[in-house]
Amino acid sequence: VERRPASRAFRYPADSARPHSTSTASAYSFAQHPEYELGALVGFLAALASNSLPNTINPGSHIDPELVLGFDTRAGDDKVQAEVDTIVADTWTRNPVVIFSEVFAPASREAKSIIADYHLYPEPTVFEVDQRVDAEVLRPLLQRLTDAQKLPVVLVNGEAIRSLEELRAARDDGSLAKRISSSGATIDGALLRKKKK
Repeated sequence: VERRPASRAFRYPADSARPHSTSTASAYSFAQHPEYELGALVGFLAALASNSLPNTINPGSHIDPELVLGFDTRAGDDKVQAEVDTIVADTWTRNPVVIFSEVFAPASREAKSIIADYHLYPEPTVFEVDQRVDAEVLRPLLQRLTDAQKLPVVLVNGEAIRSLEELRAARDDGSLAKRISSSGATIDGALLRKKKK
């Protein structure tokens, strides 16, 4: 037998047999849309330098969308999906080239140097994972989302370049420049902006 509050102020509406469920069972899930999880994560991390993941999340499971999207994802699937599409597209527009690296790792320094040689505008977004408070969660999360075994990981328009060897090969065969150009970043754009000043 369900108990209902006696006070009129705390009664549920007549058409409601129980309180509104706070379950997220019908809420938006990255399990249904894994291609957006990485974009939402990058957007969250890039929005504010102070944004970090709580150490309580399980990096082996999908992130709670409300954590990284910043809005109630139970509003209805079509409306939520449209908002997620906008957020992720905006993330890759603002951050066409992203580097997850480690400050003192030679491979990370080389990866940043390779990208720096393109003089990109906008400049690449760099996350020094080993300097972050959420490093213990972020490393395995990146591993799951990108299939990269170690850092550095370079994202070009959301597509992962999973190793330094893959980055070198893409630079050498010219495919890196093509990917960067199609991402919306401008090669030598930083140099052109300096000349205009």
